[in-house]
Amino acid sequence: MTAAPPAREAVRDHLIVKGGFYYRPNRSGYTASWIEAGRYTETEAKREAAIEPWHMQAVPVQQALDGRRSIDYAIEFGEYLANAADALLDVMGETPARDDCADAMQALRSAVYEFRKRRQRILTGAPDA
Repeated sequence: MTAAPPAREAVRDHLIVKGGFYYRPNRSGYTASWIEAGRYTETEAKREAAIEPWHMQAVPVQQALDGRRSIDYAIEFGEYLANAADALLDVMGETPARDDCADAMQALRSAVYEFRKRRQRILTGAPDA
């Protein structure tokens, strides 16, 4: 007699969306960023969305990405910019090691660049890529 094949682990490729926000991992709060959103199996996401179907959805990750607009990315990168600035201020408030300060400055520069790039796309009406 042959043994049954091992159960395949369920793929966590769905997001749970409620009122325009994503569930965080382990259903612990909400976030506007799909990057910070929790990943759930299709079954988990649909079961949770069924609780309040009038404003909750189980959405495949790829579908969520396909519907993004420049303004969505600009808002998301605005949050990254704020987080990078906070991190730099935290480092500067201590007696930072030179490498820590350089890393924080580079992260802030990168966040500013990404935010301005996305902001410009919105202001010029450039089509979403």
